[in-house]
Amino acid sequence: EMTGTPEKIDAFAELMRPLGLREIARTGVAALSRGTA
Repeated sequence: EMTGTPEKIDAFAELMRPLGLREIARTGVAALSRGTA
């Protein structure tokens, strides 16, 4: 699991391909609500 800009994720994927990376699933933008404490 990783987070980052699309450019950073693309760069990471290209670095990992020689090590056997075959597929990436991208979820897009996600948001989580914060509780009140």
